[in-house]
Amino acid sequence: MKFVYSATSQRKKKIQGTVEAPNRAAAIRRLKEKGLVVTSLLEIKKPKQYYLSPVSALEKVMLTKHLAIMLHSGISLDEALRIVELQAKGKLKPILTKIHEDVTSGELLADGLAKYPKVFNDYFVNMVRAGEQSGNLVENLEMLGKQFARDYELKKKSQSAMLYPSLVMGMTVGLGVIICTFVLPQLSHMFRAFKFELPLTTRMLIAVADYVNAYGVLTLILCVVGLILIIWLAKFRHTKPYFHWLYTRLPVVKTITLSVNLARFATVFGSMMKSGIPITTSLHTTAKVLGNEMFKRELNRAAAELDSGETLEFTLESSKFFPIFVSRMIGIGEKTGNLEDVLVYLQEYYENELDNLLKNLSTIIEPAMLIAIGVVVAVIALSIITPIYNFVGSVG
Repeated sequence: MKFVYSATSQRKKKIQGTVEAPNRAAAIRRLKEKGLVVTSLLEIKKPKQYYLSPVSALEKVMLTKHLAIMLHSGISLDEALRIVELQAKGKLKPILTKIHEDVTSGELLADGLAKYPKVFNDYFVNMVRAGEQSGNLVENLEMLGKQFARDYELKKKSQSAMLYPSLVMGMTVGLGVIICTFVLPQLSHMFRAFKFELPLTTRMLIAVADYVNAYGVLTLILCVVGLILIIWLAKFRHTKPYFHWLYTRLPVVKTITLSVNLARFATVFGSMMKSGIPITTSLHTTAKVLGNEMFKRELNRAAAELDSGETLEFTLESSKFFPIFVSRMIGIGEKTGNLEDVLVYLQEYYENELDNLLKNLSTIIEPAMLIAIGVVVAVIALSIITPIYNFVGSVG
């Protein structure tokens, strides 16, 4: 930290300057060692840093795992933070530098993390705080590392499942545009010179080519603007709940949304309960971590009903979004005192469901895309070849 100071020397001379120190007390101590009597000391605030994108899940995985390993090995928190700060790059480095300074000045690690809510959410902060208070910081950091690793793996699996279809679709659209822009306009002049009626598919193809050449650029602009508008509306706080409700109704998307949110619910809620965090606090924090607004609302409602004396099983059983299987399993856990074990089972169950769904989608989409492309190519080929063949036959 950097401070600007005003002080008086032993000869009663007024002096102004700057000094760097981990905290305010250390700065005053350094100035006193120089024989100065400090009259004013102000911290020079660093300009706020705005990050174009959040810290990635992989960076959080490495941060939590490295801290857990070093603390488990007996390295002090101060030294562990210094090491991860030196290793960090990009957006994370200045954040870790400030957190290290805060911890060195006597703050809790959780308090330092809480200053960056866009990087370290409530779940992260509360897990670290619970670990510091209970003496289980290493164990909680390990749990956080596993959770972020699962999030990272899920993201990669989802991207892999959609990569091939996206590439094939993009190449198909690109090929179609090239054919409509350069090939068909040349052939259409010849086709229109034929004295017989063209096949329906050929007429449709020529109409598409004419449209692309006349309005293709405008259509592309409108599609891009429309896509941007939809993405913005899906994130805008007033319209986002409607999109999230739609995600729970669409085929396939509904199953993915359900599996993702229930697996995360079981993981986050279970880890917080295991750390001794109160159940209502755990529910509210878990709600903030979930991606779907419908599930967030249900958990916040459940937390409010728990405060009025209801059981968690009863509150979730009346939900439209939590399956009866989940509420009954949680009820068994509440009655037997094995709620944490039940949540671990639910987490594994829904993670396996999601994993199998993504694999099945990949298995189905790839041949389906190939068949669709084959049909499109066949239609285009027949639309071009058939009138030429008919013309040659009529001439012969």
